[in-house]
Amino acid sequence: VMRASELRSLTDKKARMLKHKALVDLLKHLSAIGLSFASSAADPRQQSMADLFRVRALPLDLCGAACGTPAGAPACAVAPLGARWQQDWERSEKLYYRCVLKLTQLRHARKRPHDDLSSREVQKAAGFVEHGVALLLQQRGALQAAVEGCAALHARLEQLSAVVCGSDASAEREGGDHRPEEAIDVAETTVLLPQAALSARRRLAAATQQR
Repeated sequence: VMRASELRSLTDKKARMLKHKALVDLLKHLSAIGLSFASSAADPRQQSMADLFRVRALPLDLCGAACGTPAGAPACAVAPLGARWQQDWERSEKLYYRCVLKLTQLRHARKRPHDDLSSREVQKAAGFVEHGVALLLQQRGALQAAVEGCAALHARLEQLSAVVCGSDASAEREGGDHRPEEAIDVAETTVLLPQAALSARRRLAAATQQR
């Protein structure tokens, strides 16, 4: 991008050669990092601009995903992180529609390319952009699924917490009404025996007395 900005204002013959070399280097770099200009690399939804505007983009509660609490609940320790996620998501939404606009402009410009560009270079450049948009669509879908998964996980955790709290409360009520039948001092320490051990101790004491 910086190289393109530097060469944009130049108009002499040498500058045209430099611009063409910069384009060739850019196409090589895009191929080296894994982008493909093949039509099969594009997402089927890219065949229609209307489908791109209908891509599922529900408002995401990333603050809730980070804290495990719905929006408006008391702040948690990672609230700043969730707020930053939310800000980044809202910005990415705006950038997505800007990308769709740029893709539309590119498709129109591809019909009348510059004379200095070969048809092969135009095909590669446009194909790489289409593949980049396909990756963008995949990432948006993955993020949607991840946030929904976090919401489902938090809901299950809340259910488990409610069950555990209910069990603890029942145990406390039962423990408050139960009194141990016997306590035995051992080395100046009071040890509360379980019911089975207590019964065995009584039988042993009774047998000793009979003898």
